[in-house]
Parts: sequence; C-alpha cells; structure tokens
Amino acid sequence: MARPQVLTDVRVAHRTRIASLGAAVLDAVATSDDPPEQLRAAIHAYFDIVIERGVLLANLSGPGSEIRRGTSVDLALHLIGTD
Repeated sequence: MARPQVLTDVRVAHRTRIASLGAAVLDAVATSDDPPEQLRAAIHAYFDIVIERGVLLANLSGPGSEIRRGTSVDLALHLIGTD
C-alpha cells in the first residue's frame, strides 16, 4: 500500500497534468468563433499534449496507479463549474 504522502503527491501530479491539458484545449478553442475551427483546434491541442506527456499521464492514471477512478471526471466538473 502506498504511503499517504506519496499517494497525495501522485494525485497532485495527476490533477496538475490534467488541468494543464484542459487549459490547453480551452485556450485553443478560444482562438476562433468558428465551431469547426474550434473543434479542429481542440483536437490538435489535446493530441499535442498527449504526444508530449502521454507516457506520464498513462503512468499516473493507468492500471496499477494510485489514482482513484473518477478523479479526472471530478476535476473536469470542477473546471466547468458544476461541482
């Protein structure tokens, strides 16, 4: 079982990376008022981050990690203001 501080550090790292991913996507969407262009920009921003940090994200949240299921959903709801 993970030590409490290690578990906290992993969760903080995961939330930080997911928040960064969300912010990059939102910034990309804000660059245009055209919905098809917004979608294209969001997809490119998402995959740019995944290409750059995908291994880290997978290690933080993949099988065997200490991240509890639903953390990303909880954070996404917080980011859009529904919590």
